Amino acid sequence: MGSTYKRDPEFGVPEEFGGIVTPEYIRPTDEFRTTDEMNGDHWEIKKQKKKGGFISMLKRSSIAAFVAVAVVANLVYSSFGFDLLGFDLFSEEGSPIFFEEPHDHHFDPDRDYPDGAFPELDNQDPNGTVEEYGAVDEEYILLDGENGHAVVYMNPSRDPGDRQGTVPEGVSYDRDTNTLTLNNVDGGHLDVNLMGNGFKLKLVGKNTLRSITVWGFHYGGSMLITGRGQLTVSDPDGEYEYGILLNAESSGSVLMIDSRAKVDIYGEQAAVKVSGSTVAQGIWYLSSMSEGRRQFYGTSDSEGNTVYDTDIVGTDGEPLTHVKFG
Repeated sequence: MGSTYKRDPEFGVPEEFGGIVTPEYIRPTDEFRTTDEMNGDHWEIKKQKKKGGFISMLKRSSIAAFVAVAVVANLVYSSFGFDLLGFDLFSEEGSPIFFEEPHDHHFDPDRDYPDGAFPELDNQDPNGTVEEYGAVDEEYILLDGENGHAVVYMNPSRDPGDRQGTVPEGVSYDRDTNTLTLNNVDGGHLDVNLMGNGFKLKLVGKNTLRSITVWGFHYGGSMLITGRGQLTVSDPDGEYEYGILLNAESSGSVLMIDSRAKVDIYGEQAAVKVSGSTVAQGIWYLSSMSEGRRQFYGTSDSEGNTVYDTDIVGTDGEPLTHVKFG
């Protein structure tokens, strides 16, 4: 599965707004003529031309004013990530088109623009069948904290072993919607495995985690961060290299951040990284990003298949250790 990038429509001005039509010149009729016809009817003809010229000038001035307002408005709107001049004023959608790829107009190589929508992904449910492996049955959600390794959810056929920690108050999982909710939680490391591409992390209130790792293993391990709450991912001890690490493991998995969620991410080596995804663009967001831009590149997995890594890098091309969304 590849990226859903689409280049914006080429800008074109409809004739009604861009074409200045010069009024056809009509020679004055006889009733406009004077007895000075031998002198070329200069006064009357000039009077007619002046009248026509004024109307033409008025039309041209109106068009020029319209174009000027449109250009200024476009500069303002483009600062928010969409192109006012890049969509049809009379389209059924009636809404600006977000930049989904470096745009031909006003392109800033050091700026990243929000996505218009999230990609459509297969394998939404937890677990599933993996070619050559069958049903893996290894889906789980673990949260490490002061009380040890707590099992939030695990495939019933699996033995939790020594993971006998207590799930912190405010943490809950809904299997029907595949949603993990954090409600004012101060937790440790969140470990999510094979929960499918429909897995959601819902934020309520203010939450903190030390780090997040998500695994996909040839099936699906996406994460959509949603809700109206806040999440700070920070590890003061530097035990974890990444704030959020999504190991797609040759699956079509991505990280998605909804427009309502506010996420502040720190990492020792990088704030966010998506590794080994069959989707070219591994990070998607709908609101705003504090700085940097997404950079993705192709590589190969252990079987020689093309997969992609996505980083958020600064102006120097190096991964950022702090990124804030929303």
